[in-house]
Amino acid sequence: MYGVFRADRKTTNDAILNEDEQRDAEETRRLLREVNANVSYLILLSCVGVTVIVVFVAAPIPTKFEAATLIFLYLHFLLTVAMVLKRAHEVFDAEYAIPLRFTNKNGSVKK
Repeated sequence: MYGVFRADRKTTNDAILNEDEQRDAEETRRLLREVNANVSYLILLSCVGVTVIVVFVAAPIPTKFEAATLIFLYLHFLLTVAMVLKRAHEVFDAEYAIPLRFTNKNGSVKK
């Protein structure tokens, strides 16, 4: 993901192409920011989940409440992971759509 963020963006003499490239780069940056926030949230959610499980093991809490809480935490975690995967797929899909360009020794661009 970091490699996608740090990828060089080439500018051309065409203002419309430059504008499209800038808009795509900003969209990718927004998606990467969201993925970062979601992964940070997943780490926090994992810590909360482990703490809740330790409390359930240590304290006498009704079984139905334990089951409902653990199911909620698991589903919430699963849906958040799905959201991260969807956003990561969008970032990579956009990168794969960009045609590769190679530069010859004389500086001309070859597709």
